[in-house]
Amino acid sequence: MKRLFTLGFALAAAAGLSACMPQQSQWAGNETAMRNTVDLVRVAHDVAFEDEEKAVSDTQATRLAAFLRETGLDYGDRLFVDIPEDRDGRANPIDQDRAKAVIAHLGRLGYDVYAKPLPYGAVPPENTVRIVVERYVVTPPKCPDWRQPAYPNFENAPSSNWGCANVTALGLMVANPRDLVEGREYRPTDGGNAAAAVRRYREDKIKWGKKGGGEDISEGLIEEN
Repeated sequence: MKRLFTLGFALAAAAGLSACMPQQSQWAGNETAMRNTVDLVRVAHDVAFEDEEKAVSDTQATRLAAFLRETGLDYGDRLFVDIPEDRDGRANPIDQDRAKAVIAHLGRLGYDVYAKPLPYGAVPPENTVRIVVERYVVTPPKCPDWRQPAYPNFENAPSSNWGCANVTALGLMVANPRDLVEGREYRPTDGGNAAAAVRRYREDKIKWGKKGGGEDISEGLIEEN
């Protein structure tokens, strides 16, 4: 009985001491890692056709315009098309012509469509061409994060708010959140325009004019005849 009492007293004392321990001693450094969350979102719209019809009707064009307007297609978003295919992955010629008609219609509206089809869930219904909008959405971390008191810090651990401002600013400033997931393909630059500008300058073939305050301002790299 005495041993049980002693053991119980020891456990109670340990629990009391642990309650008095500073919060920093229970803080793991990996909890301070701040990251932007990037999610892939896809939205689909079906353009319907009548039997043997290959052109986009006025009704479907109106519905398509409303879909694009509500979707708010913006920089970094991608447009794909999806058409019905058989088990061998082949599409009917009429469905291919319909897809070309939809792509041409989108082109007249100023939208580029990726050539590679993008399957979206279930196979599109018969007599339809499915349009898929793909975009990446970034969600910054919850900032500020003051779960860990800044003082005292006996463990010399990173602050729970460490990196919050930088990561949040990056998530809010990035023009295309896709760049946070994968880098862009490197393409060599063409220095022809820059070299031509230097050549025109050296050959004195640039027209100069004076505007405001007598300061010389170039009116453009216009080559004289």
